[in-house]
Amino acid sequence: MKYRAEIDGLRAVAVLPVILFHAGFEWFSGGFVGVDVFFVVSGYLITTIIISEMYEGKFSILNFYERRARRILPALFLVMAVCLPFALLWLTPSDLKDFGESLVFTATFSSNILFWWETDYFATASELKPLLHTWSLAVEEQFYILFPPLLLFIWKFGNKKITLLLTVIMLMSLGLAHFASVYGVFGKVISGAFFLIPTRIWEMLVGVLVAFFLHNKHWDPPRFQSDLAGFLGLIMIVVSITQFDDGLPFPSVYTLVPVLGTALIIIYAGTGSIIKRLLSVRPLVALGLISHSTYLWHQPIFAFSRYKFADDVTKDGFLLLSLISILLAYVSWKWVEVPFRSRSHLTRKQILTVSVIGLLIFSAGGGVLSLTYGLLNTRPPIERNIYQEFINLGKNHRDNMQAVRLRQFDRADERTKLLVIGDSHAEDLVNAIVESELHSVYQLSTYYIPASCGVLFIEQENISTYQPTGCYGRPNFFNEPLIWERFQEADHVWIVSSWQQWQVQFMAQSLSRMKERNDNLTLFGSKAFEINSASQFKNQFGISGLTRKFDITDRHKRLNVRLQEIASLTGVRYINTMAVICGSSTRCQHSFDGENIISVDGGHLTKYGANHFGRNLFLMLSEKR
Repeated sequence: MKYRAEIDGLRAVAVLPVILFHAGFEWFSGGFVGVDVFFVVSGYLITTIIISEMYEGKFSILNFYERRARRILPALFLVMAVCLPFALLWLTPSDLKDFGESLVFTATFSSNILFWWETDYFATASELKPLLHTWSLAVEEQFYILFPPLLLFIWKFGNKKITLLLTVIMLMSLGLAHFASVYGVFGKVISGAFFLIPTRIWEMLVGVLVAFFLHNKHWDPPRFQSDLAGFLGLIMIVVSITQFDDGLPFPSVYTLVPVLGTALIIIYAGTGSIIKRLLSVRPLVALGLISHSTYLWHQPIFAFSRYKFADDVTKDGFLLLSLISILLAYVSWKWVEVPFRSRSHLTRKQILTVSVIGLLIFSAGGGVLSLTYGLLNTRPPIERNIYQEFINLGKNHRDNMQAVRLRQFDRADERTKLLVIGDSHAEDLVNAIVESELHSVYQLSTYYIPASCGVLFIEQENISTYQPTGCYGRPNFFNEPLIWERFQEADHVWIVSSWQQWQVQFMAQSLSRMKERNDNLTLFGSKAFEINSASQFKNQFGISGLTRKFDITDRHKRLNVRLQEIASLTGVRYINTMAVICGSSTRCQHSFDGENIISVDGGHLTKYGANHFGRNLFLMLSEKR
């Protein structure tokens, strides 16, 4: 294959925006599309090599995988190895456990699947994952596993049929990507479409089709046409980088902009064209040559810096870290990538042996970190209990509420019949009842409604503009017949949610409509805490900081005051949740015994927190009887 310097320049155009996007520079709000540029380039390059070798009768699957191993694994192994001591020193057990899992999944070319289950790529918490960026390598590696055998199998059909088949697959994948991003597939609205190969393979297939086009056609367009199309392609990429943002459904038809822009550049950056000369300037080519290592280094450097120093890392600091990423990339390119690519340094048997051993070592090491819950038992007892709560995050929420979902009340049971309606904060309240003396007072029935959909008795067409797409097409949550049976049977109905500002405007109407069905209605206020991650606890609080008082945010104070006013106007009893938990509506603390923690995610209660809330609520209600 003839070397094309402009392709390395294009790689530089791809990797820089990714780095600056992850660094948080607003001008690069769509910098994540650099990965899409990489996908197209990757599809083009490997297909060009395969086609050339197929026509010469020299193509070998083993040779292909050997080249991929030499290209990808040595630098990846180096970065993973360097990450390990920092992870052991700086990460908390829950995060170290997650890091161990990411080692295993990265070593088995499936980290995209792990991050699909774990996170949203654009979520703030994702910024703290050192190996998050390996999702794109996993997608490429899965493509490398699938595509060459497929091409070998269909090679006998001839170019036209091969092109037609690949075009059909590409369009199907694009259609699935758009549908999945807009309407939700794979269990999550965005992350499944973002991370998984069925919704990403079309981008690499665009590169594949470009390779077939250029190989099968004597392509020598007029200079004016090349310049115009090449510049259009570059403009499409630049517009995507500067105008797209994380609110856009992605990947989707919007992704066609950077993908087709990349395809135009590859097709039209012919000999002598302006776009070829522009992308072939030495600084861009140099950065493109080390783009693989640059991409590998930047995310761990950013993630560990954010983890250790939090908001202390300034924009200038991130710019410096970006330069450090490039410097380390040059070092690993020169002394790791280049030597490992040369067969004079390592034979095929040696590189494959090193690859297998490396993958096994990282899989085993990651497995140990995962199975030991981030070496949890090496921590002092009090710390161990606290960190266990971060590991158990979410496990205490659902079970108790789900067990009594719309459960029929037992008339023979003398306890007060209580219906609890709401979201995950209602699950907290149910846990508070179960964990305290309130369990002896109430028999429970529950009904769950997602917070973002609104715990509101309002016709859906009136609130649909405020709801996320995941609520669309679902029946109004209060239209289920059993809810009104339980509503009218209950002695008391408690409404609980992590209330959002848009819901307040509908609250009076919703409460009034509910009161028509049951007059004994109680509205619970919102709650929020300072500690929302294990890293924040470790780096900013520690055990001694748990009992330090913090101010409840003005936003939550104003929200709770407004909820109380609406409850008063509609004749509904109001309970300020934060005041019950904290003994104050303005200040709180994360522990009341110095050993256990109320909340580990900023909003939901631990088992200790639920017990503390339940006991205080029991005392408050007892005093009012």
